Amino acid sequence: MESDDFDPYLVLLNPNGYEIAQNDDGLGSLDAEITYRPMETGRYTIRATSYSSGQYGRYTLTVNAWESDS
Repeated sequence: MESDDFDPYLVLLNPNGYEIAQNDDGLGSLDAEITYRPMETGRYTIRATSYSSGQYGRYTLTVNAWESDS
């Protein structure tokens, strides 16, 4: 997640709604990044927000799907 307007923060929830990953600053910048290989099928949720409350603005969220090994 990239933004020039605020400090991005990402949270990944599994199909049961439990937090399984989070990131504030990735790749040596204030942008947020999560790399995760799902261990179960289902609908995962990405929460895209800011690190500090009250921050808002435009952002870009990129999601890439990986091919299954099976």
